[in-house]
Amino acid sequence: NPAQAAPAAPRSVLKIADSEADADSVIKISNLYILVQGKVKKVFDGDTINIEAKDGRVYQVRMLGIDAPEKSVEWGRKSYKKLNDLLLNKEATVIIRKMDSSSRYIGTVYSGGEDINFKQIETGMARYFSRSGYEPMRSDREPYARAEQKAQNEGRGLWAGKDKFSSGGSLASQKQ
Repeated sequence: NPAQAAPAAPRSVLKIADSEADADSVIKISNLYILVQGKVKKVFDGDTINIEAKDGRVYQVRMLGIDAPEKSVEWGRKSYKKLNDLLLNKEATVIIRKMDSSSRYIGTVYSGGEDINFKQIETGMARYFSRSGYEPMRSDREPYARAEQKAQNEGRGLWAGKDKFSSGGSLASQKQ
């Protein structure tokens, strides 16, 4: 009957979102992923951002499948600047996969039709990160690994010159 009200949103969406109005900016796209659309309000470093959804809710997002150096080292500042230039105050979409032990959402960031996680690797501003819990989706693993290899071969970013980072360990602990 056309006069009937539309069915209510699935309860799981309402549990994730704080109100029914959130459905415009927070959409549960499967049992495992959440889609958040909004504006990037803060860039913390080369792999972590805050995105404000259209309903005003802010999500701190650690970018899935990449690892950038901390801002306390030269390449960390460069990585931060690149991500800041790409995203700050721009519209973005994040596919959130999970939360980490620091209560950050873990996900893939898209803006202007581009996978920004991939872009950080491709430009040498981050490395491909496959540690359990932070590894990219299966379909992204090969492209991310190839992008890192190409950045290394071409001496881009982290892989430039004699002060390049080693590929082992965490970038947070490496010094230039």
